[in-house]
Amino acid sequence: MTGVHTLHGRALPYAEGIKLANPDLTVVVNVGDGDLLGIGAAHFVALGRRNVDLVVIMHDNTVYGLTKGQASPTLARNLQPKALPKPNIQDAVNPIGLAIAAGYTFIARGLRCEGSAP
Repeated sequence: MTGVHTLHGRALPYAEGIKLANPDLTVVVNVGDGDLLGIGAAHFVALGRRNVDLVVIMHDNTVYGLTKGQASPTLARNLQPKALPKPNIQDAVNPIGLAIAAGYTFIARGLRCEGSAP
């Protein structure tokens, strides 16, 4: 198993290149919601349209975690993380709806209940 770190918002095209160069590999992309649906949103839509055999795991915590609470595209309206001076005025991007619209062939969602074991 080999891991690769790449530029913010560019994980999908990088992974797609790896898969196209070696179709026998199982390529798994582990990415945050801000990375995937913010700067990388066009890549997310393009990947769904191309139907390349990748596994994309998105961690949706509604903030850009490394910037100490900056709102990500999945933050709901009227919520206020610590990096926003006022509550969010935009509606949240729906990752499942966007994936369906982009043509992904398998979409799943998992939830972790508050207070459950990690």
